[in-house]
Amino acid sequence: MTDQTHDNTNTDVQAIAAREAAVAREAEFFDALAKAQSEVQDAVRNSTNPHFQSRYADLQSVWAAIREPFTKHGLSILQLPDYDPERKIAVVTTVVGHKAGHKLSFRTTMPVSKDNAHGAGSGITYAKRYALQSVGGVAPDDDDGNAAIETSGGSVKPRATTDTGTSAPWEE
Repeated sequence: MTDQTHDNTNTDVQAIAAREAAVAREAEFFDALAKAQSEVQDAVRNSTNPHFQSRYADLQSVWAAIREPFTKHGLSILQLPDYDPERKIAVVTTVVGHKAGHKLSFRTTMPVSKDNAHGAGSGITYAKRYALQSVGGVAPDDDDGNAAIETSGGSVKPRATTDTGTSAPWEE
């Protein structure tokens, strides 16, 4: 066996070992996520939207519902807010990490109706709350998502956006 062949074999073995380790970390991550989600309790609907006369679980309540089970199973969450004033959308990148080293990240966008600090902050808070509910498996009975719908002529028409802020294909 030449030195070149030996080097290639070592490289192949190292690549296979690295891939197997990554797959094992991913499996540990999803196992921990499933266990944590199974222990998440309903978030308390502790806030009221006076405009729509509805109760909803605010961001603090959603965090309270997922914090202990996620921590218990070695999961951490990082949420990075951003605002795109040209497209008038709040953007939150959520990263879920596991102690074994695997992570999952996704972006949540939210339209912003007021192009000022309050509008951006509100959109970011909505995006954080919806992202946490999604990753934690928190499905409240009702929410104050009325701001995400348009009403015309007495009917309710959902309005969805993609990550680019354009209409979703099923809405066109």
